[in-house]
Amino acid sequence: MPELQPDYYEWYAAELTLLEEDVTILMRTGLPDSDPLGPAPGLLVDEATIEPEDRVLVLEPNSGALSLATAWQADAGHVDVLCSHAAVLAATRRNLEDHAIDNANVFVSDLCGAAYERGTRYDVLLATLPKGKAAVNRLIRDAGDLLVPGGRFYLAGGNDEGIKSAAKRVGRAIGTMNVVAYRKGHRLLQAINPEGGLNLADLDDEDYYTFREMTVTVRGQSWRVVTKPGIFSWDRLDPATALLLEHLVVEPAAHILDLGAGYGIIGLVAARLAPQGRADLVEAEVAAVEASRRTLSVNGVANAAVFFSDATEAVRRQYNVVVTNPPFHQGHGVDYVVARQFIKDAHRLLVREGTFWLVANRNLRVNYGEIIGHHFGNVTVLHEDQRWQLLRAVK
Repeated sequence: MPELQPDYYEWYAAELTLLEEDVTILMRTGLPDSDPLGPAPGLLVDEATIEPEDRVLVLEPNSGALSLATAWQADAGHVDVLCSHAAVLAATRRNLEDHAIDNANVFVSDLCGAAYERGTRYDVLLATLPKGKAAVNRLIRDAGDLLVPGGRFYLAGGNDEGIKSAAKRVGRAIGTMNVVAYRKGHRLLQAINPEGGLNLADLDDEDYYTFREMTVTVRGQSWRVVTKPGIFSWDRLDPATALLLEHLVVEPAAHILDLGAGYGIIGLVAARLAPQGRADLVEAEVAAVEASRRTLSVNGVANAAVFFSDATEAVRRQYNVVVTNPPFHQGHGVDYVVARQFIKDAHRLLVREGTFWLVANRNLRVNYGEIIGHHFGNVTVLHEDQRWQLLRAVK
C-alpha cells in the first residue's frame, strides 16, 4: 500500500527560533518546504541587514517565517510581501495575522510584478533564488528598478540551485556584489543598487512579465494559448499533455476538472469537447492562473472558469471527468505530495462512474498506478512508452 501522507489541508504547528525568539509557525503539507525556515530564508533572516525604519520588499518563499522576522526587524518601517503560490499566500497571511503584525501587507504577485503597481521604492529587497535563468535575470532587473539608489539587494540560494551562476550575473549587472554568508551548501549575496543604474547587457529578460500568444496543434486542430516565461513548458506543448489530449474522452455535457492547469490547454480542449458541460481549471501559481484565464478569453470560451487554489481547496463541485498532468517540482526540488493529493481529491470529487486521467513521466520515482489503484480500486494503462505513461481509473 502506498505511504499515507498527513491531511493535506490541515494546519499544523512547527516550533522554531526566529531572531532568538521561540515562535510557532503554522504549516501545511502543500508548502514548498516542510522546514518553515529553510537554509536560504534562514540566511536572509540571520545575515541581511534590516534597519528599524527600512521599507522592505520580501519575496516570500514558503511559510511566512521570513516575512515575520523582517516585519519585526523593520518595526518602525514597512514591509511589502509578495507571494506567487496559493499555499504560500495562505500560510504567510495566517502567520502574520496570528503574530499581530501591523506593518506588513501581503500581495499576490508573479515575482516582483505587483510591486511596480505600489509605486514605492524600497531600501531592501529580500529574495531566495527563483527557478530558471529568465526569472533570475528579471529579479536582478527588478532590484535595480525597485530599490532606491544605495538600496540593498539580498539573494540567497543553494550551490546546487545555481546561486554561483546568479552571483556572476548580479556582479556584472550591479557592479558591487559580495557573498556575505555561507551555510549548509547555501550562500547569501548582497549587492548595492548603483546611482547610475544597472548594466543590462546580460539581462535578456525584458519580456518576462509579458503574456504572448502561441499556437499548438492538438487532435488535428490548431489552438491559441496565452503563455509567458516562468510557466511550465511555456514555449511549447508538453509532449505528455499532447499524449493525454489525444486520448481524452469527454461527453458533450460532461463537467471536467483540470488539476494543475498551466497555461490552460487541457481545460480549453475539454471545454470545447463538452459544449453543453463546463470545465474548471485549478492552478496554484498566479502567473499560470492569469495565462489560463487569457487562454480561455482569446478563444471565446464561456463554459469554463479558472481557480487560484492550493490543490482543490477552492473546488466546490462534482465532476464527470478529472484530468491532470501533475507537477512533480516544488521550487528547485522534486516532490510528489501535490500529485498524490490530486489523486486522492479526484476520487472524492468524481461522480459515480466518473473517470480520472493522469499522464506522467515514467522515469519518476513514484508509482502512480499503485497510488491510483489504492484510491480507486482499479487502474488501466492506456499508453506506455519509454518516456510516458497514461493512466485512467473509474470511480
